[in-house]
Amino acid sequence: MAPISGHEEQEAGLSIGAAALQTGHTPVTLRHWERLGLIDPPPRRGGRRRYPPSVATRIALIDIARAAGFRLAEIRELLADRDPRRTAGERWRALAARKRAQLDEAAAAIQAMHTLLTHLSRCRCASLEECAARLSRRSVPGSDRSLRIVLKALEAQKQRKPPDLP
Repeated sequence: MAPISGHEEQEAGLSIGAAALQTGHTPVTLRHWERLGLIDPPPRRGGRRRYPPSVATRIALIDIARAAGFRLAEIRELLADRDPRRTAGERWRALAARKRAQLDEAAAAIQAMHTLLTHLSRCRCASLEECAARLSRRSVPGSDRSLRIVLKALEAQKQRKPPDLP
């Protein structure tokens, strides 16, 4: 992160360009996060955004959550929870538990795909149709479950939601 001049920070807050430079993001990203409610809209001076220096801490928190795999909607949920009875740790734990469950489902889907791919790589069928017919007639280790999991995972991915796997 590039340092900003103390004069700019003290006099009028951070311009969007300075905030972006300091945090390693683009002004477009900061505007997007503002629209999503991840960053509070800053006051304007002369028609320009002037962020308080504390915006860098807020952006660092967003970066940490993104690195942990949270989507922007989940981060908004984390940041919007202003219940004074809930500690930061409680808020993180609630989101982390859900995210771990999603990761476990994704890991199961990957394992099922791996099993199915291993089977398919050993295929000796003369045609794809024959292969599909064989797979549908008999139980290939992991194939039934694999196919269901893969199809659900692909469908959930299309809808951008975590799969509800068996």
